[in-house]
Amino acid sequence: MKQLVNRCGGKITRIGERYNIRFLIYNPIIWARFFTSSRHGGSIFSQVVTDMFPNVRTCLDVGSGAGGYVYWLKQRDLHAIGVEYSRSGRLIAQLQGALTLPFDCGRKDMCPQLGPFDLVFSIEVAEHIPKSLEDQFIAYIASQGRFVIFSAAQPNQPGQGHVNCQPLEHWREAFAQRGFYFSHSETSEFCNRIQAHGFKGFFPQNCQIFRRQG
Repeated sequence: MKQLVNRCGGKITRIGERYNIRFLIYNPIIWARFFTSSRHGGSIFSQVVTDMFPNVRTCLDVGSGAGGYVYWLKQRDLHAIGVEYSRSGRLIAQLQGALTLPFDCGRKDMCPQLGPFDLVFSIEVAEHIPKSLEDQFIAYIASQGRFVIFSAAQPNQPGQGHVNCQPLEHWREAFAQRGFYFSHSETSEFCNRIQAHGFKGFFPQNCQIFRRQG
């Protein structure tokens, strides 16, 4: 039954992608899947962040989706906020008690300046951002803190609403232009830890950690 429901959600998404209808792309079945994966991933993510980076006390999730990551960071007594484009995502987050604010990187009045944060992260979001808005999206992340955990779908990765899948090097260059360097050692350790805790999905293969120069 669950597989049948997921297939129906996937078919609705493909129709939405064909006709560029956002409500169909991110339909309720897909949002239910996002909720489940964010609660699973958020639990592991929050544990590894607090274990590996004990000085992190404030966090911003850019493109927070259903709010699972914000929820679990809050459970670990961190001050966590999300910003999210989708009203559906913000509603699901609100029902969990996860603070999530409206966000649209294409509008300056909807890019809330909330930082600086100890940690800014964006998990599997950038592939949903049109190429024309990519620079504004990365600039916003870079403006909110000096420490970034970032992942985005690579070319040919399956998913819903993917319009800007890029190789890892693309994002390294984008952050380098904003004064950030790629921390290879931290990235390797972080990915190993989340995989050891059973993280499911593409995040471990796509994750990169960046720190501001100086």
